[in-house]
Amino acid sequence: MKLQVKNVKVNLDFSEETICFKADIYINGIKSCYASNEGHGGCTGVWCYDSVGKSLMIQAEKYLSEQQPIIHSYKDDIWEEKQTLTTFVDDFIDDYVKDMEHKKFSKKLNKDMEKGIVVSNNNLQSYSLVSWKGHKLSDILRRPDGELVLKNAINEYKHKGYTIHNTNLPHYLMN
Repeated sequence: MKLQVKNVKVNLDFSEETICFKADIYINGIKSCYASNEGHGGCTGVWCYDSVGKSLMIQAEKYLSEQQPIIHSYKDDIWEEKQTLTTFVDDFIDDYVKDMEHKKFSKKLNKDMEKGIVVSNNNLQSYSLVSWKGHKLSDILRRPDGELVLKNAINEYKHKGYTIHNTNLPHYLMN
């Protein structure tokens, strides 16, 4: 059985306890149902478009109930959950939002790397930007003393225990 979630619209601004979204569910290539969650902590709802969608939804629910349960863990607790169309959609939406947030973070990180030196003291989830007001990194590199300025900044932050994350700096400046 082929299950797909398409036409996803997420609104993280309206997401409070759960993710606020709307999406279509395709079962065996047919737009059969739609799912949504208002983002206030309630369960995701799944509704059929018509009688064909209802028939396909019943088949999908039967198919999912025959699959391995989903194993969840939180801190020291581990539990199993039977797969349903709702859990399928919720898992898809969770992954969709993680991917969306990762792309957003990567885009910001790449823009910041153009502005200056990206440093962190533990991991890349939280970083700082070392920059020169009104100048991009490429502007600094073009200056006669630019390599020295960058080398000194890199060494200063490395000496303080920071990690440099830039992928757009010449390798010889990093040593």
